[in-house]
Amino acid sequence: MYRNRAAEANEENAESVSDTCRLSQIGTTPYNEALSASSNANSQLQAVSAKYTKQREMLHDLEGQQEQLTREVDRIHTELESANAQK
Repeated sequence: MYRNRAAEANEENAESVSDTCRLSQIGTTPYNEALSASSNANSQLQAVSAKYTKQREMLHDLEGQQEQLTREVDRIHTELESANAQK
């Protein structure tokens, strides 16, 4: 009879530990999901930010090229006007 009581106590203890583990998993699952979602969102934000930075650099380069081409067109236009005036 004493052995049966000890076995029952061990089973109850095991069930209690199992319930505690299950409850802790239930409690942390939303946290882990939120943490994972936050991490994924952060990764996506960093990727978008890197693309945006690259596009800004490309735009800056294109604006510089546009200014250079505008000066070149103005120079050529001035030369053509000068050549036409000499005719």
